[in-house]
Amino acid sequence: SFHIGGPAEVLVEPADVDDLCRVVARARTERIPIFVVGGTNLLVRDGGIRGIVVSLRRLKSIRQEPEGVLYAEGGVGMPTLIGYAVRRSLAGLEWGAGIPGTVAGCVVMNAGTRLGEMKDSVKAVRMVDLRGRVADIPAADIAFTYRRAHLPRGIVAGVWLQLKPGQHDRIKKTVKDYLQYRKHTQPLT
Repeated sequence: SFHIGGPAEVLVEPADVDDLCRVVARARTERIPIFVVGGTNLLVRDGGIRGIVVSLRRLKSIRQEPEGVLYAEGGVGMPTLIGYAVRRSLAGLEWGAGIPGTVAGCVVMNAGTRLGEMKDSVKAVRMVDLRGRVADIPAADIAFTYRRAHLPRGIVAGVWLQLKPGQHDRIKKTVKDYLQYRKHTQPLT
């Protein structure tokens, strides 16, 4: 997002989770380091990044499951996810209004605000481990602390979020009010 810094030796944008698994498995076989990037707040040194840089930006699928559960792939932006939830009258992510990061990044850092944090909604996390295998980790098996989720080594490919049905207008107003609050307390200028 800053558009500065050096080059990547190799940039890979997996088309789906299976593609991500293949990249990770091949990198392990070839002993090539992997560095995962999201989309915001990353400063790359002028010398660039050695190895494979993996961008999850093509992993953008969101689906609604029964009983207020949303599944979002790791490359989904939080504003997109919040909009999706609001349109379906699902409450529980309003705290994230104004956070520009991706779902994967928000899980890894247990993103939050004064209204809540990622751990409040996480039901399970889909990981691709360092061997290129998919593992689904229940939230109960993840130690969340301030701005960190203690996850097994690997890449967050997606997350299941437990949300609650709510009144569309109330959810939308909460998001709008919080965006306004953030604009006044954290002006970009």
